[in-house]
Amino acid sequence: MLFLILLISGKAIILERRPAITAVILGLISVIYTFALLKAIELLPVSIAILIFYLFPILTVFILAIFGSARLTTKMIVTAFIVFFGLSLALAVRFGELNLIGILAGLVSAIGFAIVCSISNRLMYDQDSRQVTLYLSTAATATMIVISYFVDDVQFPVTTAGWAGFTFSNILYACGIIGFYISISMVGAGAATFFLNLEPIVVVGAGYVFLDQMISSWQMGGVAIVVGALIYASRPA
Repeated sequence: MLFLILLISGKAIILERRPAITAVILGLISVIYTFALLKAIELLPVSIAILIFYLFPILTVFILAIFGSARLTTKMIVTAFIVFFGLSLALAVRFGELNLIGILAGLVSAIGFAIVCSISNRLMYDQDSRQVTLYLSTAATATMIVISYFVDDVQFPVTTAGWAGFTFSNILYACGIIGFYISISMVGAGAATFFLNLEPIVVVGAGYVFLDQMISSWQMGGVAIVVGALIYASRPA
């Protein structure tokens, strides 16, 4: 999709060496955090896995602050503790059923995506985000293909409905990720992550509607605290 978009718009496709290498590295990190997130979803209830993953907005701000691209304020630190408290509420309700490996995988996915967002913030400052995303996605895709070749249990859909879901989920994801990196180039990683804060609400609701995963009042309270804190942190001072 990106290749065709750049071709039709008459934009250059080839990046200079340094940003190209950086984009490829971000693609490799994307593979790591994607597998980590999928492992977390496999081992944990999807709502909890996603809540852990959604520590990435606050982690992104911390990373940007460390490298001088954003200012670390008391508001951010307090918000981080509020997020932790909300997350602990969401997790403690069924703590005995939680898998430690799943929790660690969720944390790896959150840290990995935060790193990608933070580096993209600088990389896309003076580069066309679509070029960068093309290199990132190509590197990630090639790596996924190689890994999948050596994995024995790769299975594709066998029904029309399965192929439809498989196809549309990939198309929608592609549109979403292209738009996300465009937003980073326009408003920065800190502000761009704000628009993703509503996604956990959709995911938790989808888990309830489509996967029959029950949500207790304590979990709902934890969800509300986490999402509310992240939205509060993303607002201008």
